[in-house]
Amino acid sequence: MANRALPQGPLVARKAFRFGGKPYGPGDAFPWRRLSCSERKLRVLMSGNYLTTKDQADEARDKAAGAADRRDAARNAGPAPKPKKEKRTKPAEEPKPEGEDSKED
Repeated sequence: MANRALPQGPLVARKAFRFGGKPYGPGDAFPWRRLSCSERKLRVLMSGNYLTTKDQADEARDKAAGAADRRDAARNAGPAPKPKKEKRTKPAEEPKPEGEDSKED
């Protein structure tokens, strides 16, 4: 097994589990150093997708929130508005030059 570096930064639970008799729910902080969790157990929890770093959890939450916002906007949009009909106008008459009579010979 390759010797990987331990995760940097705080860890949070991705899904519910129990460690050392205490339950952890999604989003709960997991202070693995304070709990004296061995590196092996930590790797097992991370490979089982029970734990993730706080940064990764924040990114996933933001991405999910953006998808939900787009989905809600699409649901609430309703039917597409109908295009408005253009009013027809009469063609403009060309102005007559000054000095000429309206009657033509």
